[in-house]
Amino acid sequence: MDREHTNIERELKTYLLQTALADRKPITDIKPDDSFMNNGILDSLSLLDFVLFIERRYHIKIPGEEIVPENFDSLAAVTAYLYRKLERRE
Repeated sequence: MDREHTNIERELKTYLLQTALADRKPITDIKPDDSFMNNGILDSLSLLDFVLFIERRYHIKIPGEEIVPENFDSLAAVTAYLYRKLERRE
């Protein structure tokens, strides 16, 4: 994993942990392959907030049809998705 990939993952993880803390969820760490939905990290509403955060932070638009578990159910999946999306933009 290169430096940019690592930085993206770290930023996303920080956002998710801060959100969990604000929502009083007992989540202190998120491993790259932890399922957001199965582990209570995100629900359908907080997923939309997460997508909005990503769009604003990285200045991209995420089409609704791309908000699927393959792209958004774990830190590893979101990081890989976002990395691909940012590469195409350059």
